[in-house]
Amino acid sequence: MLSAKELASTYIQWLTENIEFNDIEENVVRIDTPFYDRHNDSLILYAMKRTPSGPLVLTDSGYTLDDLEADGIFINRSKRKKAVLFESLNSYGIKLHEDTNELYINTSKSDFPQDKHRLLQAMLFVNDMFLTSKPNAKSFFLEDVEEYLVQNNIRAMKGASFVGSSGMIHKFEFSIAGIKDIPDKLIKILSSPKNSTYAKALVTDVEQTRSAIKRPTVFYTFINDTEIELEESTINLLEQADIVTIPFKMREEFTAELSK
Repeated sequence: MLSAKELASTYIQWLTENIEFNDIEENVVRIDTPFYDRHNDSLILYAMKRTPSGPLVLTDSGYTLDDLEADGIFINRSKRKKAVLFESLNSYGIKLHEDTNELYINTSKSDFPQDKHRLLQAMLFVNDMFLTSKPNAKSFFLEDVEEYLVQNNIRAMKGASFVGSSGMIHKFEFSIAGIKDIPDKLIKILSSPKNSTYAKALVTDVEQTRSAIKRPTVFYTFINDTEIELEESTINLLEQADIVTIPFKMREEFTAELSK
């Protein structure tokens, strides 16, 4: 019989077995995580004490934005992109060091597990959000989804976080409250349909949240298919996790359902 306790135990065991900690110099620890970027390289974090009396700092060492710049996406050159970036980072509680491109968070030993997960979520989300945002792109997908919800009077709230069955915090871009026999609706977005890494992380967020929440809830994912065709493997991954997939070109077909 499936239980939340069993799922939490399995997830924690997977994290424990697939994460590595190594001292690389005094007061600096390298953390190799079981999450992978679009190059199939392990996402790496660093925990450090910059000064003896200062806070414990978790940082990506600038990798996330440097990697986007290598792909021709320079967020700091656009006021609009920077505004979207800061809004997204704030929702995760993550800061940006503009001189070094570092995404970071000041934490403590007791808050380290949660804050590590928040930084990883932010790294994955930022990479997915800007991956298809070349200079000729008309708008960011997050804004496109929000505009669609507003234009159709769908009473969605931006940002919703839940403590999953493993104790980690999982974030959703939009939430729509239900009532009585109408289920709640939680919405994630997938900006790049070819970003399999973020798709897998998205499924993890849903599975961990589903096993911990009390009310009936339906999970949705808007997928950006405006410039790139959807991959069958991504659709199958989401549908196997019982997530309703909404290709953006077909969004109007879901308006009545989301409006309930």
